[in-house]
Amino acid sequence: MHDFLLRLYFGQDELKKERKELFQNYGGFLGLFSQTAEDGDYYVIPHSNDSLILTNSGGEPNLLWNVCRHRQAQLAYGSGNAKEIICPVHKWIYDLKGELTCAKGFEPTPCLPLTKPLFNFNGALLSDERLRETMAKTPIISSVNFDRYSFHSHEVVEYNCNWKEYMEVYMDNYHVGSFHPGLKTLVDCSKIEWHHGDDYIVQTLGFNKNFYRGPGSMQFRRYAEAIQEVHGRKQWEFGAVWAAFYPNVMIEILQDCMMLAILLPVSETKMVMHSYVYHIKDLGKENEITAAYVAAMNEVESEDLYILESISKTRYEMFMTGQEDTGPCQDVEEFGVALWQKYIRNFHESKTQ
Repeated sequence: MHDFLLRLYFGQDELKKERKELFQNYGGFLGLFSQTAEDGDYYVIPHSNDSLILTNSGGEPNLLWNVCRHRQAQLAYGSGNAKEIICPVHKWIYDLKGELTCAKGFEPTPCLPLTKPLFNFNGALLSDERLRETMAKTPIISSVNFDRYSFHSHEVVEYNCNWKEYMEVYMDNYHVGSFHPGLKTLVDCSKIEWHHGDDYIVQTLGFNKNFYRGPGSMQFRRYAEAIQEVHGRKQWEFGAVWAAFYPNVMIEILQDCMMLAILLPVSETKMVMHSYVYHIKDLGKENEITAAYVAAMNEVESEDLYILESISKTRYEMFMTGQEDTGPCQDVEEFGVALWQKYIRNFHESKTQ
């Protein structure tokens, strides 16, 4: 299977179509209920460019526009706990359900509420009901209890590559053995299983039985030691679970930790990734397993960055000079890459909505 065309990655018309039809709701995954678990909690969603906010009102989660209905000023920043939301410009006041309760000089209070549709799947908060339906039928992910996880940290990184190339490398296990000295001691790529549908793909990799004997990098050695301190030499069911929900949502589940990543295009050759790290609640906020996991994943990201920027640079040059000399996908370890390229090709061959 070979459905890769450089034009679909770097064409300006293709990017315009993607922005119009794929990124209106930022991918649909907002975060976890545990991020706003207490009454009065709020969390401004970074990958929405701060335009959306999660709140907790009386124990119920809400999704609101973080934009005042009066002069469209940003309402809240960061995260915290409050009884109401007050616009910093003209002091209009909203309750945590998004209802306007005070607008000085206006009687009655004008304007629509801030409320947007919100869907809860096992503790994962979503803005897209179709994503909830997809997750409910996705092997492995459908049984994940997201309420078990607590939020640890958020990071945003810019890459010099097309956003679709990042998803492509995420689904490529062919390079793990040759390019990730630490990661390859955690996962066993000979025990890979693929699960896929029209709008998702999940890859599970076996747990490397030699992981505790001496991981191939300092960061993964630290991760192995942290796991041993809590669990002993536990043989986990999976070394890693990597799930992708089209077009731009990725979920990684490792030992006691999870990462949610959202990809957003900047241009044909630039993208940003918002990554959110979570850990099992029982570990506590400050724990060595999560700190070691973050350090290990930073190592993997730095290695993938080299691959991404190298591939993207040469591919873009080929595109600009009219060349389409691209290679095939390996049947097993690049199976997900082929599915992803097929999805992109089918999307761009469909009529504009």
